[in-house]
Amino acid sequence: MTPYARVLLVSAAAVLLYDGVLSLASLHFGFDYASPGVLAGSSLIYTAAGYFGARARKRLRAGVAAGAFAGSVDATLGWLLSALLGPPHPATGAGPLAIGIVVVWVIMIGAVFGAVGAFVGRRG
Repeated sequence: MTPYARVLLVSAAAVLLYDGVLSLASLHFGFDYASPGVLAGSSLIYTAAGYFGARARKRLRAGVAAGAFAGSVDATLGWLLSALLGPPHPATGAGPLAIGIVVVWVIMIGAVFGAVGAFVGRRG
């Protein structure tokens, strides 16, 4: 496995672990799953994916892509996991267009935070 593929795999696993644990914790402790603190944790994962993605490929755009990838996992599989495990999901009852817009938005956020991480992590 290439170092970049490892970055993608670890970032996907981190997103799913984070979403799963926080969904269960939200049920147990009663905090809002969509709170700014929870969203900040996702942003840190996107940033780390960008940092390590840029270092693995020695390219800024590889970090941006890694952040976007982490965002796409979060907006699809992570969203499904949190809906299955945790409290009622904010998008319950939302139409396909609204869900699609949110997925694209989260991927864009992942790319932006990935770019921040990539900028910090770039070499030479």
